[in-house]
Amino acid sequence: MYSRNGLVSSLTTNWYPIIFNETSSGSIYMQAHKYNLSSCNCATSSTCMEPMTLELHSGPKWVVPGMMIGCLPFETMLQSTAECIYDQNCLNNISQKLATESFLPLSASRTRFKPINTQKFQSIADELFIEDWRVYVSYENYFNSCQPSICSYTLWKRFNISNSFSILLTIYSGLCILLEIFIPLGFKFVRKYLCRRNGRTRPMANS
Repeated sequence: MYSRNGLVSSLTTNWYPIIFNETSSGSIYMQAHKYNLSSCNCATSSTCMEPMTLELHSGPKWVVPGMMIGCLPFETMLQSTAECIYDQNCLNNISQKLATESFLPLSASRTRFKPINTQKFQSIADELFIEDWRVYVSYENYFNSCQPSICSYTLWKRFNISNSFSILLTIYSGLCILLEIFIPLGFKFVRKYLCRRNGRTRPMANS
């Protein structure tokens, strides 16, 4: 959306204004940023990025460990690592640049996202920054809190050929067993009924 509509980042990391001359009706032109030694242009690609550098009060430019800068701040943040916030020296250099008090680093032993120098924020965000997930289920407490008069549940299952075949086989076996039991009993009942009927029949006398 940003690249196709030419939207300008509030930090002017993808486009920046150029004023050729100051007049009452002058025009402001926008120039696209270039990253990675000018090999990537934000006008043609929104994924341009390179390691972030800061100009400290002393010495040359300092490369911030694990931090990236590019056309879109959010995209570059996702491709960065949390290496700096676990390093006291890195935080001291940033505090020096921002002229603020020094921050204390986070403890690398209290996070499961390791190694911190290669774990990108993208992978951490995919797991919702969750360090630990514990689930405690107590049906007794749930029942005592809700006090339902009726409790039921519905179990949905997808159609399974093996389950259907086993059900049909079970029904067929049950029918075979029932027929083996009731057919002989039926024949015996019919036979007894015919025998009694024949026993009650008397031959008619000839006149």
